[in-house]
Amino acid sequence: MKKYIIGFVVGALTMTAFSASAEVVSLIGKSIDNEYVVQLNGEELGTKAISIEGTSYAPVRAVGEALGLNVDFENEVVILEETQDQAVEVNKSVVPDTSLLEQSIQRNLETIESNNETIRLFQAEIDRLENELSKSSSSEENNRTELMIKNNQMTVDRMKEANVELERRISEARAQLEAKLAQ
Repeated sequence: MKKYIIGFVVGALTMTAFSASAEVVSLIGKSIDNEYVVQLNGEELGTKAISIEGTSYAPVRAVGEALGLNVDFENEVVILEETQDQAVEVNKSVVPDTSLLEQSIQRNLETIESNNETIRLFQAEIDRLENELSKSSSSEENNRTELMIKNNQMTVDRMKEANVELERRISEARAQLEAKLAQ
């Protein structure tokens, strides 16, 4: 019986030691969930990024060298260093990139235009339903028509509110654009 108890204690200690060592975070032996193309300024890099358990890992050497960095590995440490050319270039005047703001403004304007067309269609339907309502004598049909008018009017009101919000965003984006161009 003593042997069994000692065997059980030794086994429990061994399992505890193995489970404690398993808590060390390592990617060795983990499976890759997905691969992704890496682009820098619209140009594809030759090496793909991967994801493991929901975390993305980019190829350090490929990305670093594409950015003009010196990439080294020393004593299990990845070292990224700027070259002398980059240190000088950082001090040069840079023209701000405004294309994202311009695209945002354009998309919002297109959405407002689309919303206005939808509002016109709903308003035409509301007018048709109101005309139908004036000709109908059935109270059940009138109730249904009034409900449709009410729902359509609520949709029109929401779309008008959305347009007000989009116009506010356009104003903000234009102000940001002007500020960037003034730099």
